[in-house]
Amino acid sequence: MATLLSYFVYLIFPTFVTRPAITSTDLFSKVLVVIYQTDRAYNAAPSGHTFYSVLSFLYISRWKPKYKPIWILATLLILASALLTKQHYVLDIVCGLALGILAFAVGRFSQTKWNLEFASQPTIRNRT
Repeated sequence: MATLLSYFVYLIFPTFVTRPAITSTDLFSKVLVVIYQTDRAYNAAPSGHTFYSVLSFLYISRWKPKYKPIWILATLLILASALLTKQHYVLDIVCGLALGILAFAVGRFSQTKWNLEFASQPTIRNRT
């Protein structure tokens, strides 16, 4: 749902990030050049980096709650890297957060309404 909605937004309201020119030739600069070449500039908001990370965090922290601090740290590092590498603006991250939380809420509602089972909440079935 989040992916389809984001693609719809990208088509109707294309947003972009103005990226700086990379003049350095060190290894990290070369990696950043490759990232800029492979990542489309017209899909900034909502941030896919954000909504995929948020959805992953919300579901995996339900599945393995003992490691929640690790999941939080990983999610925050992904969001920070999207900002620091100039792939997104803060508003892109905010829109991605909203979309990730909305998609999670729809998933949980669907699970409850139609009694669906997800890997994040396994149940034991009777074997007959």
